[in-house]
Amino acid sequence: MPCTVIRPEDMADRILDRDKHPQWQGERTKMVYSFPKNEKLWDTYAEILADSLRSGLGITKATAFYREHRNAMDDGAHAAWCPWARTISLCSLTYSNDCSFTW
Repeated sequence: MPCTVIRPEDMADRILDRDKHPQWQGERTKMVYSFPKNEKLWDTYAEILADSLRSGLGITKATAFYREHRNAMDDGAHAAWCPWARTISLCSLTYSNDCSFTW
């Protein structure tokens, strides 16, 4: 059962504590091991995403921007689960950045 720790002592954090639940053999991993080099492109992506969401247009423009600039945006990044991300984003890198944006 996949689960994500959101904050200390939430259900996932408790169940992954092997002292409390030794029968559960879960694994903790980082979402992103290293972030991309080109922060300026990510700032532009964040602006496009925020503007689109505020306007009720969804993520289409931000996703198109990411697809167009993906190589440059991903340079230097190492995401833990990019190929298997089940989010609205193209990979865990966009997802983790979406989570970190302050609007």
